[in-house]
Amino acid sequence: MLEYPGPAAEWLHALPLGNGHLGAMCWGGSSARFDLNHEGLWSGSPAGDATSAGGTDREARQLLARARAAAASEHGHEATEPLQALQAPYAQAFLPLGTLEVRTADAGPGRRSLDLRTGTHTWSWPGGRSRTVVSAVDDVLLHVVDGASSHPVEVRLTSPLHELHREQDTTGIELWLRAPSDVAPGHEPDLPAATWGPGAVEACVVVGWREHGDRWVLAVAVETTYDGPGSALRGPATELAGRARARVERVLAQDPDELLRRPVGDDHVRDVVWPVLRDAAEFALSWLVRTPDGSWGTVPSTSPENTFVDAHGRTVAVAWSSAMDRALVRDALRSVVELAPRVGPDATDLAGRAGAVLPDLPGIRVATDGRVQEWGAEQVESDPHHRHVSHLYPLFPGDEALTAAEEAAMVASLDGRGDDSSGWSLAWKIALWARLHRPDHVSDLLDLVFRDATGVHGQWAGGLYRNLFAAHPPFQIDGNLGYAAALAECLVQSHRGYVELLPALPAELASGSAHGLVARPGVVVDLDWADGDLVQATVRPRSPAPEAVEGRTVVLRWRGREVRRRLADAPVVVGPADFRGAGPDEAGSPADSPG
Repeated sequence: MLEYPGPAAEWLHALPLGNGHLGAMCWGGSSARFDLNHEGLWSGSPAGDATSAGGTDREARQLLARARAAAASEHGHEATEPLQALQAPYAQAFLPLGTLEVRTADAGPGRRSLDLRTGTHTWSWPGGRSRTVVSAVDDVLLHVVDGASSHPVEVRLTSPLHELHREQDTTGIELWLRAPSDVAPGHEPDLPAATWGPGAVEACVVVGWREHGDRWVLAVAVETTYDGPGSALRGPATELAGRARARVERVLAQDPDELLRRPVGDDHVRDVVWPVLRDAAEFALSWLVRTPDGSWGTVPSTSPENTFVDAHGRTVAVAWSSAMDRALVRDALRSVVELAPRVGPDATDLAGRAGAVLPDLPGIRVATDGRVQEWGAEQVESDPHHRHVSHLYPLFPGDEALTAAEEAAMVASLDGRGDDSSGWSLAWKIALWARLHRPDHVSDLLDLVFRDATGVHGQWAGGLYRNLFAAHPPFQIDGNLGYAAALAECLVQSHRGYVELLPALPAELASGSAHGLVARPGVVVDLDWADGDLVQATVRPRSPAPEAVEGRTVVLRWRGREVRRRLADAPVVVGPADFRGAGPDEAGSPADSPG
């Protein structure tokens, strides 16, 4: 729970809500303010980007062939020009949607809080409270004000975008907007900051409110004409208004208490995971070519944002078959093979093609200096302490089994990169050291994560702002979400074929508890520990489909000893005594165990 006195004084004091589509920064106060954004709201358009890149399909193939030939022959600098000709001059901008204000009479001082467990923002004062969530189930922002005397007196919705149409009455607002057709980045000073032309993304924002007993309820839904990469613009926004309006009306017709506590349903492999995985694998298979060493790989290829120095002293980014590319493609193809039996006959052909490629798609390569080789051939980095550790993907978040030599290469690479970096990089390094069972390094990184970001200087200096946003700097959400994932790796790991308890517990967290950690093979783990020792672990099948794992045996591991328990309706509970009676694992070290 995050709690603060009074409303936010600036954006980096406001508290975030979101469901992956719709987001809001909540300022709190008697007059509530929400800065809104939506994942579908960008400048430009798919058609505009295709036009700005220039060239016909035939010309694009010729440019790609030139780049591939240069990269494969270790002349990466010669690949830059044709690759730039394939690209748009710059990426378009993710845009703010607008600001919603719910103005009420001043009720005096209050406090604001964000419950991280439920995703509920609350503003409370002596005479009442208001609660706000962004529902993943209903895809709306819901704002509930308790207390009849606290009914809002005014609702305002403003936007920096072009306003196409507005309708407003005593029960709601509908606002139709158009984004710029082009937004030039700051490094293009000769271009206009924004161009408002045709063919741009449009959005419809629907806000509705009503009284429900002694409470006042407001709901917000958003639709845009952009569905995401690979899709043309839908439109216009007037045709989408009905979908947003229907969601608002449906939510306002229900009990607000039920909406505030409504859980999120489970995703399904066939309906959610498989379509994304299938398309990623199809793209990967179409992109792979034979590399200079005869294996399958990617050409051209880069290691994200990193560069190396070639034989002529030039700084080069383009090479062939980087470690990151190979790891991502291997992960996608391996997942296709593993999930195909659950999907059914429709997956057979793709799984066969993926399985045929995998044996000839190299995994981790160890360079002569003992570190993980970052590019297809050995290179000398321009910046040995670069913040990216993308070439270490197989260690985390990947889950392939690593040999002792590969783990040693991971250690050498992390030591070479060093600790200090941006917030998201610190989080990734915590997860990597946790996978290596090194709580001492986790402790070193925690000191950097939790320092005051306003007192740290440097282009890539991480830390936390007042509202606990992680610094890049400036703010970048990767650091926050990454830290939660990294901390989970310190408490539970399950990628080696067993559920390992407290594998990398740092001294700063010597005593504590954690509940609701999800582990393979579809179980939920609750943990209690004290003075660095396990007190109790409870394991149960993950709802709402426990039948998927009931009757299966789960292997639990703590401090090198294992116990096996069969899952059933009742939770499985183990403590230190259970492990003391178990013999040491005879299958070898974690590094040698099957993933």
